[in-house]
Amino acid sequence: MKLQLRSLTATLAVLFSLASSSMVRAVDLYNTLSKPVDIWTQVSSSTGVGLSFKTTPTEYLIDTVTVKLANDVLSPAGYGNVTIAIYNASGANSTPGSIVGTPIGSVPVSSLTTTLTDFSFTGLNRTLSPSTNYWITLTSTDMPPNSSGYAWTGIISDSSGTLTTGSLGSTFNPSGSGWSTFNNYWVQGSVSTVAVPEPTTHALAAIATGMMAAVARRRKARMG
Repeated sequence: MKLQLRSLTATLAVLFSLASSSMVRAVDLYNTLSKPVDIWTQVSSSTGVGLSFKTTPTEYLIDTVTVKLANDVLSPAGYGNVTIAIYNASGANSTPGSIVGTPIGSVPVSSLTTTLTDFSFTGLNRTLSPSTNYWITLTSTDMPPNSSGYAWTGIISDSSGTLTTGSLGSTFNPSGSGWSTFNNYWVQGSVSTVAVPEPTTHALAAIATGMMAAVARRRKARMG
């Protein structure tokens, strides 16, 4: 009997390990943070920048978004904010269409330095549609007119091994006239998800829980 209980306990440990590893799994849908920057492009009162990504059948719960920002103005205090948001791809030629929910967050221009720096927004818990294209946009509506140089982000041309699950490239909004795509350049940044458990994962966890309850009852009966 002791041998059977030990064997059952070992089996349960394996089941729980498999279920846990399936339920908690972070996946990068887009990641170009480690790539060297080719050029800087600005975010201003008339120019926005975006990076595109695609969810998968199981990776569509957005957890973390990271962007890089800098400025080349000596005294940018009071010069507005860069707003980061998720947009669907319902615009012309699959460009940003409508905002999804509220903005992810914002970065004051006054906090930027002359070095491109990571700004991460974590614990977002944003549920998107599976297998669908989206955009992360960097825009500003409160910078003063002619705010050239207040905020910049990095653009790369080498995307090998860093873009996953159908990322499409970067865009910008020239003088507020609409989004245009750049096929051979990508924005520095990342989009990470927490994988949504498949039904079999829930079933595995339920089986393990039921077996644990049975073991507990059997041990209690033996001790009684």
